[in-house]
Amino acid sequence: MRIRVYATLAVLAIAVAGLLAYRQFAPPPEPAAPAAPAPSAREQAMAEAHATLQRLSASPAPDLAELDRALRDLEQAHGSPEVGGVRLDVLRANLRVAERLSVLGQQLQALQQQPAGEPGRAEAMRRIGDEVAALQKQLRTDYVVDTPAARP
Repeated sequence: MRIRVYATLAVLAIAVAGLLAYRQFAPPPEPAAPAAPAPSAREQAMAEAHATLQRLSASPAPDLAELDRALRDLEQAHGSPEVGGVRLDVLRANLRVAERLSVLGQQLQALQQQPAGEPGRAEAMRRIGDEVAALQKQLRTDYVVDTPAARP
């Protein structure tokens, strides 16, 4: 038993001696890399807007008002309505149309639950149909900008 203790102490002594020798002859540690500069307020705002957009795009039913705010925040942080070849102002305009279409869809569903002979039902459905047609014409497809900077 004593032999094992002495052997263990000897191994520890050798390990400590080796460590001390290494410290003595080891090259000096390299200076630490300078810390990355803190992100600017603009970069941080853009990162937050991107994170919000990622989260909302993964949602099965994103909140359109929150999506509009995230696009507005990204536009303000970027300083331009055009980000990565996408016109955020056009997307936001389409979102407003989509919000109104959503409200009209709910109204139409409520009207469809009413009896067919309900006074004013047919007229209300026609008005909703007319507004839906007008809103569909307001939807824009020019949200992608084809510029060399926008191409990968």
